[in-house]
Formats: sequence, C-alpha cells, structure tokens
Amino acid sequence: MSTDTEIRKGIGLRLSSTGLQDLALLELRRDGGTQARTGNNEETTEEYAGAMRDGCWQWHQGNALIVFRDDEGTHWLADGFHRIEAAARAALPTVPCDVRPGTRRDAVLFAVGANSSHGLRRTRQDVRRAIELLLRDEEWVKLSDREISRLVGCSDMTVGSVRRELESTAQIMQLTERKGADGKTRSLPAAPAPAPAAPLDPPLTEEEIYDLSSLGGLEYQGEADKTPAGIPLITMTDTRHPAGWVSITRTVGYWRAELDQMRNSAKQQEEAATELARQEAKRTAAPAAPAPAIPAPCPRCGTMTGLPLHLLSNGQYGRAKCKLDLAIDMPNVCKRCKLPDPVGFYYSGKCQSC
Repeated sequence: MSTDTEIRKGIGLRLSSTGLQDLALLELRRDGGTQARTGNNEETTEEYAGAMRDGCWQWHQGNALIVFRDDEGTHWLADGFHRIEAAARAALPTVPCDVRPGTRRDAVLFAVGANSSHGLRRTRQDVRRAIELLLRDEEWVKLSDREISRLVGCSDMTVGSVRRELESTAQIMQLTERKGADGKTRSLPAAPAPAPAAPLDPPLTEEEIYDLSSLGGLEYQGEADKTPAGIPLITMTDTRHPAGWVSITRTVGYWRAELDQMRNSAKQQEEAATELARQEAKRTAAPAAPAPAIPAPCPRCGTMTGLPLHLLSNGQYGRAKCKLDLAIDMPNVCKRCKLPDPVGFYYSGKCQSC
C-alpha cells in the first residue's frame, strides 16, 4: 500500500467502523510497534483496573479499544493500551473493541494521533516518540513537517526540530524532496553553503607564557591533543592551586582570555597602589613655611616696613602698607593724628594721646 493511500485511508479509518465487538485479550496484538507512547502510566492503569474490578467501569463507544483487522484476521491494537492492561489486571475475559479494517501500518498511523485531544495527556516524550515513528519509516519520512504535525497533532516546528536532530546524527536520511497533504512532491530549497572555518589561534608566545607564569603561577607544559574541531590544546600546571599542583588543559583562546584578565587585574592593582602612595605622601607632607619678613618701602608713603608679603586680590604678591597708611585706610582712626585708636574713637573720636 502506498504512502498516499495509507494516509488517506488512515484519515478515513478514524471515522469508519464496523461496530463494537467483544474480543478476547489474547486476540489483540500489542507487539507490532503500534504503541505511540513511551510507555503506560502506572497510576492511570491501576486506577482503570480498580474501577473495572469494582464494577464501576462502563464500556461504551467512547472508551472502547480501537483495533485494526487486516486481511489475515489479525487485530492490531491502535488506541487503548492503558485500558487493555487494566482489563488484564482485572481478569476480564473480553473487552469491547471498535474494529476497523486496516493493516498494522494503518494502526500505527492512527496511533500517532491518538490521545492528542482526549484521554491521558501526552508528555513531551510521547509526542517525540510519535514523531520518530513516522520519521524513522522509509515512506513516512518523505512527508512534509506540516503533514506529520497534522497526523501527530503537534506543531510543525516541533517536527522540524526532531527531524534536524535525527538528520544531524545520521539516524535518518536527509531528503531533498517532501510530500504534502495533497500528495504532490516538492523540492526543498538548497541548504546554504557552510561558513568558512575560523582561523585557528596562533600558539602562545614566550612573552605570554612568561606573563601567565608571573601573574597566575601557571607553568607551561606543552601542547596536548586537539579538539574534534582541530583546535590545539595547551596544558598548564597551576602551582598556586589550594590542592597543590594541578594540570589544566584548555584551548589557546582560553589561556589568552585568562591572560588578558590577569593583566587587567595587575594594572588596576598598580594604579590603586600609586594613588594610595600619592595620598599618603600628601598627608605626611610638611606644612609650607610662612613667607619671611622682608624690609621694603611702603608703596604709598615710602616708609620702610618689615611686614611680610601678602597676596593681593589679583593673585600677585605685593608689599604690605606701613602703619600710617594702614591707619588712613581704616575707618576707626583718630581724626587729628590719623593714628588708629580703636578704644578712644568710640568715645571722643580722638586717640588717647590727643
């Protein structure tokens, strides 16, 4: 039977039925790979079995087992693996079955979509197994992701993810054509050319090996075996490890990244030490000595004075005025002799001598 015929027949078999029939458990084949789940749920099976033993289970069209009978009279179980196991535990001689015409492959095609909308909710592993049942088949693998997702009852993105994973590990063949629901074969777009391999990192220089040793306590041991991608590996011995000498094998890029981090850390520590020394020197520096008293003439009256230099408002150093000029500029001076008299001024406006 061709794939297209099987798919069309499988869809129709979901609706066609010859009616319910009581069949013995031994007449139902469960060993043909028609189980689309990863396995039965023990809690659900025991719950069904308890209801059957207590007489609380009511068989009807909605919970009858779905089986496919081929031309040789073999009954292939497609839906109801929890119920048939529960019936076996409850020692039921027969179970009602919805018998439909079809082969074992028809049963598998029906089983992958069973429980997608009813019954015990499928797990992610159950959905993945149903997808793999179709992808691992020589005919069904040719179906498009959208058609497989429709049969399984899941997202086409999930089908594409599983397909790419199986193709990358050579578990299924990689095709250039796919069949859709209409039976037409369409070519897939050409895969993009692989990107050129990145250039390998150059080996460590003598300066880098020296810095790794001085900054990180790492002793160079030599090159080790390359990675599967052909990247060279370098072995170093960590002499500062708490557990003692430990050999570490990493790629050249890893050791360069470690070296950059060590150099940045050393630079930051050096800058911090320099700033700390500058602040300490500033704190312990001796205070500046006062300006010496230099005899110089008063810039106004020419009288010699021994007052020190003082800072003028324009930022330059100038000479201090003599006592007479200072008294003239002061508001509290004697009106007669023009000498400062801060005591007598408040009472008479004259100094005490006047």
